[in-house]
Amino acid sequence: MNITTRESLVSESGFLEQPPHYWTQSDCEIVLQNHQPGILYQVAMRIVNRIHQCASPLCLVVGPVTTGGLGHSEENLKVLAGAIELVRYKGYAVFNQLYFELAFKRYVEDFREKFGDEKYPSEIITNFYLPLIDNGRFVYCYTIEGWETSIGARMKYEHFQKTGREIRNIDLLQIRQYLA
Repeated sequence: MNITTRESLVSESGFLEQPPHYWTQSDCEIVLQNHQPGILYQVAMRIVNRIHQCASPLCLVVGPVTTGGLGHSEENLKVLAGAIELVRYKGYAVFNQLYFELAFKRYVEDFREKFGDEKYPSEIITNFYLPLIDNGRFVYCYTIEGWETSIGARMKYEHFQKTGREIRNIDLLQIRQYLA
């Protein structure tokens, strides 16, 4: 594994650890070099399949990132990171989408340059998250308190709800207590 590629993925985020063993060098390179949701979905699907081979049940954590929540994406990402760790601590395998957030940030910046703030960049949801949910690998969806304030989190929640799989909630106090 090219350590510099893995370290680049981590250093750009400022708070992530090294990508887990189920990330390949190619996965890291693609995420660093691309920001199109459809391309990133292909990488995510390979990772989800690798996780699923090693661990089950697999969970997805849903919460505000770019809209809603605590009102700022950096704070929302810290809460999401804490929620992912909390669910992992409870013994579940969790797909950590935070490694994709750097690419999504680049996508949103390009999108905003073209369309301004009036339009929501829903392609991240429709071309990345919804197909991931449709794959059937996720047994549970954990929602972070305040998810309903986020356009994207609502879209993911509603789609997950349609699958009939279980949705569980995590409140901010649980996350803060876990991180303390």
